[in-house]
Amino acid sequence: MERKKNLYKIAGSFGFNTDDKDSIIVTQKLGIQPHWNWNKGDEHFIKRINKTYYRPFGIWGYSAKPIFMDVTDISLMVQGLRELLSDKIEIINELVNEYNFEFNIRITIYTEEEGACGTSISKEDLEFLSKTSGRFDISYLTVENVEDPLLGASLAE
Repeated sequence: MERKKNLYKIAGSFGFNTDDKDSIIVTQKLGIQPHWNWNKGDEHFIKRINKTYYRPFGIWGYSAKPIFMDVTDISLMVQGLRELLSDKIEIINELVNEYNFEFNIRITIYTEEEGACGTSISKEDLEFLSKTSGRFDISYLTVENVEDPLLGASLAE
């Protein structure tokens, strides 16, 4: 019996918690359009519970195009983020230090495989990640189907 080859979806994003300041500051300083953003106090309606609530803090976020692989190698995703942000490190640190924003880079690995998974980070990637005044998170999520369109992409993309 042939063993099914594992498929992993590697998703990457970065963002700022802008607390009570206008999230447009990040767009203006970075020169990058966010994929999602809101400000503290913005109204948000949740259909499934038919309720409106107000955002407790501001957020500015950017999501990279996901990568599908048969290994849990995050280097291509980090490389893409590094290419986008490498000339913006000073601006990121300015937003963190002068505006008191929190900065975060997040890599999420979706897998159908239960159990232990691991990945490695190259010295070059670590050097890039350590230049920002922020956090770096890696998450592993076990899902029923990595190709599920609800995860935001498909193999055809």
